[in-house]
Amino acid sequence: MAVALVFAFVSCKKDNNTPELVIKARFTVTNDTIDGFKVNIHNDSENATSFEWSFGDNTAVVVKSDSVFTYSYATAGTYQITLTAKSGTKTATMTNPITIAGKTFKQFLAGTAVTGKSWKLEYNAGVVMLNPANYGDWWYSWTKNHGFPIDMRNTVRHNEYIFKPNGSFEFKSNGFTIRPGFLFGAAPALQGWADSVSWTPSAGPNCSAWGNNASLTFSLGTAAYYADCKLGKILLNGAGGHLGPIDDGTINVVGEPATQTFYEVYHYADGGDQPDTLVLFTPWGGNENGVGVARGAQIGRITLVAYKNVSQIPADEIEVIVGKPLETHDIADNFDTPGTMTWVQDNSPALFDENFDNPFPGGINTSAKVAKYVRGTMDYANMQFELPFRMDLSTRNVFKVKVYIDPAAAVKTVSLKLQDTKMGGNAWQTQTEVKLQTLDSGSWIELTFDFSSVATNVNYDKIVLQFGDEGANKGDGTFYFDDFRLL
Repeated sequence: MAVALVFAFVSCKKDNNTPELVIKARFTVTNDTIDGFKVNIHNDSENATSFEWSFGDNTAVVVKSDSVFTYSYATAGTYQITLTAKSGTKTATMTNPITIAGKTFKQFLAGTAVTGKSWKLEYNAGVVMLNPANYGDWWYSWTKNHGFPIDMRNTVRHNEYIFKPNGSFEFKSNGFTIRPGFLFGAAPALQGWADSVSWTPSAGPNCSAWGNNASLTFSLGTAAYYADCKLGKILLNGAGGHLGPIDDGTINVVGEPATQTFYEVYHYADGGDQPDTLVLFTPWGGNENGVGVARGAQIGRITLVAYKNVSQIPADEIEVIVGKPLETHDIADNFDTPGTMTWVQDNSPALFDENFDNPFPGGINTSAKVAKYVRGTMDYANMQFELPFRMDLSTRNVFKVKVYIDPAAAVKTVSLKLQDTKMGGNAWQTQTEVKLQTLDSGSWIELTFDFSSVATNVNYDKIVLQFGDEGANKGDGTFYFDDFRLL
């Protein structure tokens, strides 16, 4: 019995000496990589049964026992997060500071939803080629104010450029092609080709990779190409990635589209309940050929918006036809008698004289008077005239003209173009051109310009006659012409 009592006493004493569990308040906090207002918290506390959190932003204390959770702040700033770990009457605390930067540029660009954030070309600002010496000087534009064709403006405004938080990028045409008309031929309908149709620029390579594309990615970097862009760079990775319409640089594409293009951030703004805005600079007419490939000093400015609701999206524009009748009339000038038009010199040819004695009478042209034209060195010099009606080409659509080309002319080319003046200074964007090249010189020849391929077009009211080609292909020289007429 004595031994049993001693054993019992010893056993009780040993139990009373068992160490008490120590409460430890421990946690780590990190900024979220997608949402600049959110933090990720990992609770590593020991021996506690309840946890009280104070996030330092004057909100109520939160009781939360999750080992991993997130918390979002309303505004940027530096906050003290305090954890009080409890077990019974015992407590332990720990405090960690955290700095909230606010919305990151990636969050602004891609949002936080898995589906990403959709951007579209802004209705009025659109895409502009800028004078690098004066950003207020627009050299070229996809905007309404610069008269770009309505079907093209409507087309690109339906395209979506979708950035996603996981770094993927998707282009959706939504049934509207990227680049109807101009270098890619006349679109069969206002919205252009169907998404399923392959299409090519005038130089020939298949550009279908610029169609619907969900296999692209994007990354962000430091702006370095344009001095005025200090807010970062967007890199699109993958064949055919682009923002905005593909433009004339596409004719230089060899084989396949570029696998990476870049856009530097000039400005961005959170619109609150209004659309967000993103303004980017990029090499104009060169980005399609690879990162940093710019032709000359051109700057392309692209303005995108992210609409907050459907009511903010503008409706498609409606074309208003300028009041000219659709008619068929004689169009002719032989320079011996008054013609049916008044010739206008455009882009400063070196000389135009429509009362010049025929220097080479004979052969197919014995007229007394002809027109003398010296091309000069301006890129787009030409002769043109506007008609008081729109040409009905359904029955009369072939023009002829007699031409004498001086053998010393650098480029022995003659073009005739039909244009729509509703587009104002951008009427050339609507044109159909017939170009005759490598022509004979040193004698009078008769040229034929056949426009039967556009016999159903009812918009043309302007005619442009161009000698010696234009732009990078131009060449100075002397040309004589006579007996211009519509058959």
